[in-house]
Amino acid sequence: NIKNFSGSLLAIAIITATLITSLILLIKDIMNGTSLGKKIFKLGIRETNDWTTVPSKMKLIVRNLFILVWPVEFILLVLGKERLGDSLTKTNVYVIDK
Repeated sequence: NIKNFSGSLLAIAIITATLITSLILLIKDIMNGTSLGKKIFKLGIRETNDWTTVPSKMKLIVRNLFILVWPVEFILLVLGKERLGDSLTKTNVYVIDK
């Protein structure tokens, strides 16, 4: 049935788009602790205790895992609190003058 095929194809497209978007969000900062937006605004993710040290790629991915629970991250942002990902990985965003 063509209707069932169309529905299945749409479901596969939605799942694929969701997976690709999630992957991009997870790895967006692994190039020297910056994403495209951070580069534009001269920002970078660094270790909290040493703003000159770029966190490991794994730490940056773990930090970004918490973007997937964006409602919690948004509430923390509104309250002026630190992101969960930054708090748990001991990272922060700093102005990088490069």
